Amino acid sequence: MKKCVALNLLGLAILASCSLPNNSSNGVDGVSNNNGGEAPTGLLEYESGSKLIFTEFFIGNSVNDRALEVSNIGDSPIDLSDYSVIIYRSGSLEDPYEIKLKGQLAAKTPYVISYEGANEKILAVSNQTDELFPNIGKYPMILAHGNKKVDTLGVPGYSTTWCDKVDMVRKVEYYYGADKFEPYDYIGYTNENSDRLGQHGCPKSEKELLKGPSIKQEFYSLPFLQSSTTGGGGFTEVTIASYGDGDTTRFNYSSDVNAMGIEDGHSCRYENLDTPETQHGTSINAQPWGNAAADYTNSILRGAKRFMLQSLPGVSVTETFGRLLCYVWASNESSGDLSSYFLVNYLIVLNGYSEVKFSGDTSSKMLVDDISYYSYMIDAQNKAAKEGLKVHGEKDPNFNY
Repeated sequence: MKKCVALNLLGLAILASCSLPNNSSNGVDGVSNNNGGEAPTGLLEYESGSKLIFTEFFIGNSVNDRALEVSNIGDSPIDLSDYSVIIYRSGSLEDPYEIKLKGQLAAKTPYVISYEGANEKILAVSNQTDELFPNIGKYPMILAHGNKKVDTLGVPGYSTTWCDKVDMVRKVEYYYGADKFEPYDYIGYTNENSDRLGQHGCPKSEKELLKGPSIKQEFYSLPFLQSSTTGGGGFTEVTIASYGDGDTTRFNYSSDVNAMGIEDGHSCRYENLDTPETQHGTSINAQPWGNAAADYTNSILRGAKRFMLQSLPGVSVTETFGRLLCYVWASNESSGDLSSYFLVNYLIVLNGYSEVKFSGDTSSKMLVDDISYYSYMIDAQNKAAKEGLKVHGEKDPNFNY
């Protein structure tokens, strides 16, 4: 089995590490309240129904480019003077860092707070800057109204990465304050630009996001293989040679792929998946949901009429055991354009048959409408985890425990 460390783009479903730089000149560690008073410590009582909520958290590739957006989702202006953002450094509930908000905020309007050392583009849309802003998506924080919390990011009392170098935008369908942070309420856009800061609303609806990624013409024009060992990021049409378990299928390939040394019947492992095992002789024992995952994947394949594999650009096209490592696309139509294809990997995760596994280094750069393949996969995982589906908590009714 291929073993790599997964990168967390969004959510607490995967706990990835993210070290803060020990650099007091950037104000990211070892700081105190910058407003002269004392921020409330400990867990605050939750006040529901707030019209001021968190709507975006941006972390750029530079640690300086960090910003937070809150929004007035109500129909009347809000006086911000009684609101503050409280950051629990290192997850500790003691000695929090407080950023007090200022001014009036009109109805249906966002308000951006950024680190004062952020780039000019972020500063240009900022309503308020902070000299330290000690958070790069690792420390939990709350939006406080006086001494009550009205919204939450992260889990107070714990220091875990809930935003790792993405533009984390709240879905409009979840525009309400939260006592507890729910990763699925947000979607991770690329951090290559900060254009969404200061723009009220999420560019895509939840319904659109749940379709998963689509095939981008730019990727379709790329070669499937750069060499016999390296993927090109493009596609190749295949047919099914034989069905496997939940994350493996054997395909027949085109003559140009055969010419690169990949024979018909060569096994393909589904990128970012690790479904539970089925029984493999006496060496590998079946696990709960293993047979169900195999049945689910194979039912999708049996119902489809066209298939394409997509490689990852610039990295090995095979994994540890020599299997191809690809995204698997299928269409239920015998003809038609690329819009009929759906990503099988995504559906397997969305329906709870696998968590997102292995590295997202490359797939986090494969963008469709400014959302990466990897971010789509994490979003599917967050939904399945929220609902407690299959490997996220359900008992397999057909497994002999």
